[in-house]
Amino acid sequence: VYVIKEFSFGVKVPTKNIKLSKEHFNYKWLCFEEAVTLLKWDSNKTALWELNKRLLK
Repeated sequence: VYVIKEFSFGVKVPTKNIKLSKEHFNYKWLCFEEAVTLLKWDSNKTALWELNKRLLK
């Protein structure tokens, strides 16, 4: 069994227009409910849930 580390980050952006680096080609602005339905892995869903809770404080 291998454990693969993964990282999830949340950032506050000053504008809706962002510039992506070359390894990224697309993005979407989504509410929590929409975003969580797009995630496959439970660990990503948990990270998004934790971020949502912190932002709502």
